[in-house]
Amino acid sequence: MSKKKVVMTQERRKKNRVYNILIAVFALIFIVSLAVLGCWLYDYYSASQFVGKIQEMRQQIPTQEEIDAMPEGAEDQFAAIYAKYPDFRGWITIDGTKIDYPVVQGKDNDFYLRRNMDGEYHRLGTVFTDYRCQFGPDAFSDNTVVYGHSAVNGSYFRDLLKYKKLDYYKEHPVIQFDTIYGEQEWVIIGAFMSGIYPSQGEMFEYHNFIETGSEDEFNAYVEEVARRSYITTDIPVSYGDNLLTLSTCDYEFEDSRFVVVAKRLEEGEDGAAMAQSAVEHPDRFMPDAWYEATGRENPNQ
Repeated sequence: MSKKKVVMTQERRKKNRVYNILIAVFALIFIVSLAVLGCWLYDYYSASQFVGKIQEMRQQIPTQEEIDAMPEGAEDQFAAIYAKYPDFRGWITIDGTKIDYPVVQGKDNDFYLRRNMDGEYHRLGTVFTDYRCQFGPDAFSDNTVVYGHSAVNGSYFRDLLKYKKLDYYKEHPVIQFDTIYGEQEWVIIGAFMSGIYPSQGEMFEYHNFIETGSEDEFNAYVEEVARRSYITTDIPVSYGDNLLTLSTCDYEFEDSRFVVVAKRLEEGEDGAAMAQSAVEHPDRFMPDAWYEATGRENPNQ
């Protein structure tokens, strides 16, 4: 064999080795991607099945023993769930959305972040209320903060991100949050984006506003919600009103949060009608990190 043919053969072998390595690498990436996708799909499926099981328990007629085990002043409708899951606090629903979940409360804000109601690890966790919030027949926190993941398949609190649109807000302005102490309706008064670090811009520690220190503190909180909100409403909010704050992850910039705030409706109030006069709020305050992520001019600087 001539020297030229030997060189060409060696070059072909080198190319074949490179091709084989590339094929192996791409095949490995494909297999790993399929495995990751499979894990996520299983997580979504198992979470849906688990919530379905709790929904079935909700329909059960409780036994007298389960009713007797309820806290003083609590109603019977969730007795079957509470008997098995004493951390259960209620059920949150927004009609026309995928938000329809049991709500629990742990001893801290970490336990249920990645655990189901059985206490077993689960990537999507459980919708939970801040451990500092109070529940009772006559005792309810000034602001009840509830956390839920923003799952990419649209489940859990993902639909909250849609409240950036005025039309969506007008179609779904009312939250039903039924606790073990009774049924409660809330009308949304604001929806905004927030960072969690000072480096992301002016901080708003909405999650630390649980109990009102004073009327001025309450009004300052409501005003800050309005300043940042994607929507502006003329729904009256007064000192003494109970508030409900829902928080989830957003993805417009790293570690961003999207927050929806509602006020408790009194008997006879029509939340859907109250929301129809809402308008867009184009001059809302946005975090510095949002301007950096979107490349827009930052009026805060």
